[in-house]
Amino acid sequence: MNESIKNQLMSYDRHYFEYGGQRSTEFDLCISANNTEASPEHDLTFVPVPGRDGELTEDNKRLSSFNKPIYVTIQSNENIEEVAHKINQWLKSEIRYKDLKKSWDPDYTYRAIVYEYFDIQDILPKFGRVPLPFRWHPVKYRNSGLVEAAVINGGILTNPENRKSKPIIHIEGTGDIALQLNGSDWCLLRSVDQEIIIDSEMETARRDNRAQNNKLLDVEQTDLFPLLVPGDNIISWTGNVQSIKITPRWEAIAT
Repeated sequence: MNESIKNQLMSYDRHYFEYGGQRSTEFDLCISANNTEASPEHDLTFVPVPGRDGELTEDNKRLSSFNKPIYVTIQSNENIEEVAHKINQWLKSEIRYKDLKKSWDPDYTYRAIVYEYFDIQDILPKFGRVPLPFRWHPVKYRNSGLVEAAVINGGILTNPENRKSKPIIHIEGTGDIALQLNGSDWCLLRSVDQEIIIDSEMETARRDNRAQNNKLLDVEQTDLFPLLVPGDNIISWTGNVQSIKITPRWEAIAT
C-alpha cells in the first residue's frame, strides 16, 4: 500500500465524533477515509421575468440545513444485531438537534440530527462501511465563543470569524438601558425589572422563562436582536446596570 495512503487511513482510525455527549469509539466505530466535505446553500428565490432571459434572485438572508453522512466502519466482536441496536439507540433515542464535535475539527461545535431510516445490518455486509445520515445545522460554533464572559463598560469582544454572530446577552439592571456597539446604538431596553436575557439566535427576550420581547425597542438601521460584527466589538452602555454577561457564539459556515 502507498505509504501516504496508509498514513491517511491510520490517521482516520484515530478520529472520532461526539454526539449527544457520547463518542463514536464507545460503539466501536472507526471514521472512514472516504468522508467528503460539504457546505450549506444560500436560501434564494429565483424569479422568472416574462420577456427576459434568465431570472432574478431574491436573497432570503439565510443558509439552509443540509444532509451529509458520516461514513464509518464497525470493529466489534459483538454480533451485528447488538451493534445496530446500540447505535440506533444512541443516534435516534431523542429526535432533535444535538451538539456534535469532530476530533478532526476540534475548535468547533456543530449541531446535527439523525431522523432518516438506515439499516446497518443490510448495508454493512454489502459495502463494509455504513453512512450515518446526519442532517446539519448550516453554521458551526467556535468553542471559545460558547463560554459566557463578563463585560465591563467600554470592554471589547473580538470576533475571530468573518460572519456576524448572534449572542446571548444577560443583563442585570433596572429601568431604561441603552447599549452601544462601537459608538452606535445597539440595543435599547425599557423598564427592565432586575434582569433580562436576550437570545439573538432564538430571537427571544425573557426573565424567569417569561417573555420580555416588549422590552426591546427598535433601533434605526440595525437589528432588533443585537449582533456582534467581525473584528472588535466595543460594548458600552448607559442606565442602571449591575452587570452584563455575553455568550458571543462566534460562528462559521459548517462543512
